[in-house]
Amino acid sequence: MKIAFVGDSFCADIKKGSWPVIVAETFNADIIANGIGGRHLFHSYEILLEVVDEADYIIFCIAEPYRVPNKHGMHITPHNYAINVEELEHLEKKLKTFHKLYYNDFISWKWHEISQKGLLMQMDELMLQKKKKCIWLPSFDDSMQEFIPKSGPITDVSLLIFSDNELSHLTDKQYYKMLVYDPRHNHFDVRNNRNMAKLIIDIINNDSFSQQTIKIADYFNGNINSMTSRFHNRDVY
Repeated sequence: MKIAFVGDSFCADIKKGSWPVIVAETFNADIIANGIGGRHLFHSYEILLEVVDEADYIIFCIAEPYRVPNKHGMHITPHNYAINVEELEHLEKKLKTFHKLYYNDFISWKWHEISQKGLLMQMDELMLQKKKKCIWLPSFDDSMQEFIPKSGPITDVSLLIFSDNELSHLTDKQYYKMLVYDPRHNHFDVRNNRNMAKLIIDIINNDSFSQQTIKIADYFNGNINSMTSRFHNRDVY
């Protein structure tokens, strides 16, 4: 069995104890793709195209729409940016200037939202054409832009809600520091990595890949009505 985890940082960490690894170990499966933190959905789509024919199962973690795609595949989000390749360090000063100008003076929020929805539609259509078994997990509240995929089940609320609930004791300063560097596996503690894995394992075991909505709180043992996220894309640069 081969599983592709396609998306953002919520499925990027494939170290021991992370939910993708727990899923893979349960089925003695190979992980042929994992998420890329801080990148635009377009870059996840590029990875999807590389592995779609090989994958038996595809798990999507859909990022928020306001990131910036770029030819270097750099991490550019509303709240921070990063250059992870040494050969690109000469772009640090330019990127800092670009980030400030783009998000303060030039961004069209609506364009990002419309392009996000267009990518989601293409990804969903590809899953239907290839007859792939897939699961959709919106990472952020605005990830899906009201688009409902036809190719597989989707969770009813964002992963961020449960990730943020773990950080409810932090000050705002501590919280936003965690947005830059989060030591948790895929933004979840040990318990919630196990909960996340159980959700995926149950769907695979039950072969529940029809279009449907999954109540994620049933797995995370949380009352979503009492949970809120402090992350607001348009307020954080």
